[in-house]
Amino acid sequence: MLFTDQESQGLRVQYPDLTFPVMCRKIAFRDYANNSLLTFWHEDVVLIQNLTKPVTFCVYTDEIMLEPGDLLLINSAQLRSCRCDEPDGGLRVLLFHPSLLRGLAEPAHPFWQRIEDRRLRFVCWRAASHQAQLLRSLMEFVEEPSAKADRSLNLIAAACLTVAFFCDEHTSGSESSLREKRDEDAVRFMLSYIAQHYGEKLSLDLIAAKGGVSRSKCCKLFGAFVGTTPMDYLSTLRLQIAMLLLNDPSLSIRVIAERCGFPEQSYFTRLFKAHFHDTPGRRRKLADESESLR
Repeated sequence: MLFTDQESQGLRVQYPDLTFPVMCRKIAFRDYANNSLLTFWHEDVVLIQNLTKPVTFCVYTDEIMLEPGDLLLINSAQLRSCRCDEPDGGLRVLLFHPSLLRGLAEPAHPFWQRIEDRRLRFVCWRAASHQAQLLRSLMEFVEEPSAKADRSLNLIAAACLTVAFFCDEHTSGSESSLREKRDEDAVRFMLSYIAQHYGEKLSLDLIAAKGGVSRSKCCKLFGAFVGTTPMDYLSTLRLQIAMLLLNDPSLSIRVIAERCGFPEQSYFTRLFKAHFHDTPGRRRKLADESESLR
């Protein structure tokens, strides 16, 4: 889940503890429509370990194929998406906001220059590289039961090691043209607005206005950067958030449908089944059964 930082007006990850903005979690592609993660962005840095099946990432206009064991570091505020051809694919993800390192990295530290220089959009470390081996072992250790007592320290260690390797990279990306920067910013503005107001009644005109573009330009930018139409993106985002909310037994399916912008539960159920090949009720039952086994 994302929220808008009032100070920067950028999108940030909703951590369990906002005073400690770092976490490590797993992602299963079976929980997402078409085994794909929608295009989005946020200010947080993300380190991704591919676990089982080949995964294709798209960062801005670059496409990167990750094999099992490969790691991908994506810099702050980058448009990205990913897909897997098989539902049993999965990722381990380390997320942290740059503010985590305030006090640890001085203002003149190369890390801050890297974060602010958005030309370096991502770094890929293949499975056999020493960076991937060290980071992979640390990310895996964080999830071990024996590491729970020191989980906070281990998470900080993983973030710091990621930063150290990031600063060692000497390559830089190409400079975008003024038009490309404008287009990318427009997409960011529109995606931010959708992320904040997905539960409300949104129109193509309203979404386009938030990007400062016409309806036709809005559709063109979504096609180029997001790979779908604005309204299809909105519908899929609503369904994916609904999938997450089904894990909360205190929320009825009707309430979840309304909260995600579906005025009628029957319409929500029909779309959910079309995307996930299952019903919300069955998904909730599976989530309840999984929780009872823990």
